[in-house]
Amino acid sequence: PLGGIPCQPRHLAVHTSRVYLFQIKKKYVRNGCLAIFGVFVFSNFNVVGSDPMAATGVDLLPMKLHEQVELVQEIKAETNWDFEYFRSHSFFKSLNTYVDFTVTYPKSEGGGSKNYDGMFAIQKVLGSFQENGVLDLKRVDELLPKNIYRALSQKEMSCEKIKDLGPYTICFYRFSSPSEVRSWSNVGYSYDHHYPEYPEHYRQMSGIETFGKNSATIFNNECDSIHPECYVLFNFSLLANSRLKLEVVGAPLSVYDPFNLSRWSWKLKKPVFEVICDGKSTEYLIAGGLGMDDDRNYLSTPFSEFFTLPCVEPESVTLKLDHNVTFNVLKDPTKGFFLTTFRKTWMRTGLTL
Repeated sequence: PLGGIPCQPRHLAVHTSRVYLFQIKKKYVRNGCLAIFGVFVFSNFNVVGSDPMAATGVDLLPMKLHEQVELVQEIKAETNWDFEYFRSHSFFKSLNTYVDFTVTYPKSEGGGSKNYDGMFAIQKVLGSFQENGVLDLKRVDELLPKNIYRALSQKEMSCEKIKDLGPYTICFYRFSSPSEVRSWSNVGYSYDHHYPEYPEHYRQMSGIETFGKNSATIFNNECDSIHPECYVLFNFSLLANSRLKLEVVGAPLSVYDPFNLSRWSWKLKKPVFEVICDGKSTEYLIAGGLGMDDDRNYLSTPFSEFFTLPCVEPESVTLKLDHNVTFNVLKDPTKGFFLTTFRKTWMRTGLTL
């Protein structure tokens, strides 16, 4: 380890006006140690993620590699989740940028647990959120994503077990309705992950595909390429009792570090969708944030959520992404980051705008 930081494929150092990327090939890593081939001297720099809570005055020390190993081994023993389920249903408050659970999570197969649908973990230095094993909602209001906090406060889910593991206190939770299990996570994909592929018929950069009158997929691609890793899909499904399910998948929203997918990484701040029922408009917040985030406090894909609409048969559903950051070094290597907007409407008549 370098300065207590476990060996990782990549580290970022931030100077006052420039970003320096250190690419360390795996072939140069032996037994957890780094072979350093150059010395770089900067003034006034910090390792990104080393102090994600600086604004609150809380200094979170990064986990050492053996702490990560012990933590995920305990989680695996408690849940029997395989890595993909763990990756899709685990949220860690203020997880450092360099933490890569693909390196440390046990690779043995697991079929999942009948006891837990997911978990969230909060570092102990941020304060306890339990009292004698019972969740104290007031203590997690500012620490959890809005989706998780809302489900807890509305009793749509509950902590089945609260357990101290390493530097974290973890809530292993279960949803009250087995048919409405969500995917909430900020684990994301690592640099060398093989991203999911989608059907070859996604040949245009953005559009809508409908599946009958009650389901549609809005998709977007800002890569200037039709490579499968370039697509983000928003799957809308109208259910019984005026319920709507939204699933979001796609590599650009699954990476926490933009350099993990430099072809196109996406950050959505407060994404919303709008439904029209009987001529009246209602907006719904999808999440506080999705995609890349220095402090990894945004949720990653795969993501899913359920909503109650004011009617059974909405006339239209509009995806409104107005506060986005796109990272694409191929588009402009000197700039990298771009502000973007994206809107697309699913008309229930089959027409699109």
